[in-house]
Amino acid sequence: MNIPRYVDTFEEEAPIDLAEVNRQLEQDNQEIAELEAKINDQLKVLGVQM
Repeated sequence: MNIPRYVDTFEEEAPIDLAEVNRQLEQDNQEIAELEAKINDQLKVLGVQM
């Protein structure tokens, strides 16, 4: 007998909160924009042209 063939042994995954994922993505994008601005400011101080 091949028991796994007849019995579902998979565990159900927790549902993903898409609204929370979207909020986190927006927050991450905001942080990236702030960091890029800081990097660009430092590059200007160093005299690096971008």
